[in-house]
Amino acid sequence: MRPAHFKDSVPAFIISPWGPANLLIHDQGTMYADDSVYTHSSILHFLQELWELDGLNNRVQWAKTFETIFLNMRRNFTPKTLAKPTWYGGSGQPEPDPFFLLNQDESYYARRQAEAKA
Repeated sequence: MRPAHFKDSVPAFIISPWGPANLLIHDQGTMYADDSVYTHSSILHFLQELWELDGLNNRVQWAKTFETIFLNMRRNFTPKTLAKPTWYGGSGQPEPDPFFLLNQDESYYARRQAEAKA
């Protein structure tokens, strides 16, 4: 039974070559209490277990962890690049501006801003 103070689900994406592709988990995972669920604290609990840290607090200790989803071997069929996503905004809606790349020199950002104003 889920405690009353948990009303909304918060999705988490684990993107790693150490995890299986296209996996959706809901109730799987290590239970630390009868009513344990995935929460914002689950990643903290996972890291606590991975690095053998002392318990951070009761809420972290209570949360389910992610160790059951990781593989013993790294997947070697992960893509080197990702395809450009298709915008499905509907007719008449403008496409969103593409994101700037990170860690570029100043000329890159100046050029991108000038292109956006044109």
